[in-house]
Amino acid sequence: MDYFFGYGSLVNQRTHVHRPCQKITLTGWRRAWWPVAHHPAYHRPAVLLTGVRAPNSSIDGLMAPIGDLGWDALDKREAGYGRHSADDSLPDGGPTGVAVYAVDPANRCAPTDEHRATLSYLDVVIQGYWDEFGKSGAEAFFETTDGWEVGFLNDRAAPTYPRTQDVPKDIQDWIDASLAAKGAPIVRL
Repeated sequence: MDYFFGYGSLVNQRTHVHRPCQKITLTGWRRAWWPVAHHPAYHRPAVLLTGVRAPNSSIDGLMAPIGDLGWDALDKREAGYGRHSADDSLPDGGPTGVAVYAVDPANRCAPTDEHRATLSYLDVVIQGYWDEFGKSGAEAFFETTDGWEVGFLNDRAAPTYPRTQDVPKDIQDWIDASLAAKGAPIVRL
């Protein structure tokens, strides 16, 4: 495989050096927030944004070449995910050798109070979608993602996401309103 498809933080080009990036739609997939009992990088329970096979769905994202860096660095960044071929989910005539990272369904667990996604991570993801696809792309992200009920830890004052970016306040406010519309709880520190 020579390319990766990013559907979360990899859409935010500020978080990686892989170029050139190309907008592309992956068919037969949705995104979901999944709790996992143990995240290898954090050594604790976590909530991961994952791609999930869904026959009648599609998600927008970015495709980029792996390049000279090879897979090792990206595999380390995407710890907790497995690398899967996405060739059967790309438009006809598109490239081959495209990988998508997804959590093995066997690693999913029932959520507990220890399982929360973080706003610092979601901010980075939405900033990427806003940059690449505009507000309508950010709205589509919310509509093509499941599992909002896991809730989000408001860590903006002391971000825990390792690739945190400066996200404008108006986009953060829009994210908060979108989470409220989804009924996603926000837990304050």
